[in-house]
Amino acid sequence: MSRVHARSLTGMAAPLALWALHFMVVYAIQAIACRQGWHALRWAGRDAIVWCLLLLTLAAMLTTAWLGWRAWRQRPASTRSGTGRDAPPLDRFMATLTTAVSALATVAIAFTGIPLLILSTCR
Repeated sequence: MSRVHARSLTGMAAPLALWALHFMVVYAIQAIACRQGWHALRWAGRDAIVWCLLLLTLAAMLTTAWLGWRAWRQRPASTRSGTGRDAPPLDRFMATLTTAVSALATVAIAFTGIPLLILSTCR
């Protein structure tokens, strides 16, 4: 099995898949917590479940940011490499696109997490 590179379609879709997974997990955990009464547990003035979901949100944001940083680092420096061969322009495009998609996914995850700070958990 080969590593997933930023220049592959799978590498480009990974940040959006992580956002979708985060979105689903946050709302599923919140629904389960409300149904089971976990929202009654409080820590530092907020529902304990909110802290768990914020930690999950931060982890997802850091992961998508890391995927974007890694894609930026894997991007060929120019269309002309030092070996005299042309680097494929598709490699540069896919790495740049992966970086942009990672930034978009990081912002989308942040927007998914904002209601945790503003709204009450189950009321």
